[in-house]
Amino acid sequence: MKHSIQSYSPAADGITPDTAIFQQAIDRIAAQGGGTLTVEPGRYLLGGLLLPSNFCLQLEAGAELIVSGDYEQFAQATTISMAELSHRAFLYAYQQRNITICGQGKIMGNADAYFSAEPDDQGYRLPAQHRPRIVVFEDCEHVRLCDFTIEHAPMW
Repeated sequence: MKHSIQSYSPAADGITPDTAIFQQAIDRIAAQGGGTLTVEPGRYLLGGLLLPSNFCLQLEAGAELIVSGDYEQFAQATTISMAELSHRAFLYAYQQRNITICGQGKIMGNADAYFSAEPDDQGYRLPAQHRPRIVVFEDCEHVRLCDFTIEHAPMW
């Protein structure tokens, strides 16, 4: 079954957080046994999202998921594994199966929010101590990623 994020009335302005609206839509799809969440064109500012089994996140052309610059916005997507000193993710699933992220849309990682503004003497911009990874699947099966773009990830 397909669900449109627009039916949940997100701000889609790239400024107002839409995390709760997205998670509500995802949770409703999970409660129905699975389905597709279609994300229409717009700019959606988001913190961490938990992805369930039997779920497809379809990003239409013109849809931009913008990663929040506030690390605390990823608390619900705390991972089992740690990379450097970070244990949070933007899109996260644990022990799930049959997950797809697809479409012509983009995930804008907002990396500038997680690195020093000025480079050091060697031209290196120091990363923040804590920064979210974009996509983390732990102990998951049958995961499919296709066609979408990720730009300016703060960490992989």
